[in-house]
Amino acid sequence: MVGTGWAGCRPGCPVCRLPYPGTTATYTYTEYEDRWSISPWHLGAYHYYKIGQYTSIAGYEGIQEGRIHFAGEHTDVDNSTLNAAVASGDRTATEIRAQI
Repeated sequence: MVGTGWAGCRPGCPVCRLPYPGTTATYTYTEYEDRWSISPWHLGAYHYYKIGQYTSIAGYEGIQEGRIHFAGEHTDVDNSTLNAAVASGDRTATEIRAQI
């Protein structure tokens, strides 16, 4: 949904101001909101290891490459879950904080 605003808000909606007061003055309402449940492009795919891959490559997906960091459920050994996605984001943020 293009231009519907954060959480479906319209310009002037008080709900948009709740998380970060004062931000509506610079909010453009031109973001893109993606909804998996109604999108024809999302087919519900997820990451999984084939036989033998857990012991041969598991854990390597999240290794930093130069200045590039990788996060997402597919980069965590306990993959295919929301918790894995959150854990990988936390891991990546920790890596970046340690390097700055």
